[in-house]
Amino acid sequence: MAFTKLAVVKDIPKGVMKKFDLGELEITAANVEGGFHAFEDRCPHMYSRLHQGKLEERGVVCPFHKARFDVTTGEKTRDPRVPVPRALKMGAITGNIRTHDLIVHTIKVENGSAYIEH
Repeated sequence: MAFTKLAVVKDIPKGVMKKFDLGELEITAANVEGGFHAFEDRCPHMYSRLHQGKLEERGVVCPFHKARFDVTTGEKTRDPRVPVPRALKMGAITGNIRTHDLIVHTIKVENGSAYIEH
């Protein structure tokens, strides 16, 4: 695999995520405590755009159903949360919704730029 320049490091301050398009690949880069991490932008649950979610410490929270993923490893740390109206009483149906881990990509930083392996 090859490394491709993704961003200038100073353009992604600590605690910020930014989306990039690399051909057909949608990548979000996050600066977590000064370390750069990259992951595929689509949530594995229902493919919502993770860059529109919230970065909380080492985790990204999906804006659609609030699934949470560790951006440093891609590990799912919280399954989707689907609100169900009490009148429907469908907890047994919706209570076991699951998703998969994120696909993460290696980032290296050289001379003030971040490069992604893909």
